[in-house]
Amino acid sequence: MTRKIFLRPEAEVDLASVWEYTVETWSRAQAERYLHDIGEVFLTLANFPELARLRPEFDPPVRIHTFRKHVIIYVFDDTTIEVIRVVHGRTNWAVYLATE
Repeated sequence: MTRKIFLRPEAEVDLASVWEYTVETWSRAQAERYLHDIGEVFLTLANFPELARLRPEFDPPVRIHTFRKHVIIYVFDDTTIEVIRVVHGRTNWAVYLATE
């Protein structure tokens, strides 16, 4: 069963930032490709949500999936995958989970 994909507002802001940075640094075409590819990863995670290892040290426990230079932080249940954040892998992404 494919789960619905839900992006938290913070994840939407993250993706907008990725878009802006990629357009400014490379090109609009590159930004379109990269965001398309991230969307494909979301679909893969919706179909195979246990693909990423569970991180029980966070409360609530999350899953962390690396895609190229970014980290996708998500949780899931029987019907939905909820993308919490999409952040650059070099950031201290654990701080984003401190307020969860």
